[in-house]
Amino acid sequence: MATKQEIKEWLKRQGHNEEWFAEQLNIPYFLYWYASDEEIYPEYWDEFVNLIMRPRKINLFLYQSWEITKKILTEWQLKGTDVANTNDFEEWIPEGYEGNWDLENLPYRILCFSNLCTSNHLWEKYADKGHGVCLVFSCNVSLRCQNGVRYSHIVGFPEDASSYLGRLYPVRYDDFKVQWPVVYKQGEKAGINKTPLSNAIPLGKLEELFTTKDLKWKEEQEERMIVPVEEAIYKDERGNLYFSHMMKYLTGLIIGVNFPREQMDLRQWYQDLRMSDKIKKRQDIKIIYAKKCENGSEIINSEWEDKEYSLMLDYLPIFC
Repeated sequence: MATKQEIKEWLKRQGHNEEWFAEQLNIPYFLYWYASDEEIYPEYWDEFVNLIMRPRKINLFLYQSWEITKKILTEWQLKGTDVANTNDFEEWIPEGYEGNWDLENLPYRILCFSNLCTSNHLWEKYADKGHGVCLVFSCNVSLRCQNGVRYSHIVGFPEDASSYLGRLYPVRYDDFKVQWPVVYKQGEKAGINKTPLSNAIPLGKLEELFTTKDLKWKEEQEERMIVPVEEAIYKDERGNLYFSHMMKYLTGLIIGVNFPREQMDLRQWYQDLRMSDKIKKRQDIKIIYAKKCENGSEIINSEWEDKEYSLMLDYLPIFC
């Protein structure tokens, strides 16, 4: 447990004040405690104080077919998911919203990762039934909060209050949609042609929209980064946007159990790629092969394990 003096010294080194810390903790009572003569804060704060002050290492997993993986490694970039074209067509639509919900012009894309690397379901659905690859990204993160919404900040990204870049939001799975009041033009009847007076998204609701999914998707255990479209480094002929920010955190590849190993030495392929194109400065990565566990319920490997689902979800609500 950190002492009050340790918190004060840490804040001074980081260039922050106690109001900033209270916002990250998302517990207003912190300011009362900080100004009091009490030395010991409530025990249930401790996990979150540590997550704010002491970064922890996490692994993020991205399942892809080999063809898409090859494109990612060759071009050294990830395609951002357009919010209008996710595999859940009910996603993004707030409860009670009627009319034309304009997703096409939202100035963001998302990068989606999982906390799981052993999921049969994810290997089947996203990695070509085990013929593909699971990319592993490793980074240090600290707990942060803005507008009452908690997230993990990736160490190495600027802590910019005006940008979502470098923030990982754990997806919350629930049986209800995001809600907010929508005011329509006076006199309009109910129906699909109703026109909201404003398409403005209330404070904190954008993050909630981007990170709330139906319970039926819970087994995917996602973490998402919201990426502004202006951060894209490439736009293809279909309008897809690509981002390179996460590539420096790529630490490994897990090769699917059905990957045609006898036809291709993927380790050698990647080393040849590194040597042939040094402009992109690809780092060395671990490449290992997955195997089925004895009972066949999981796809395991010798290096990485599933991450416990987010502490932020386990102990405190994200949206307060």
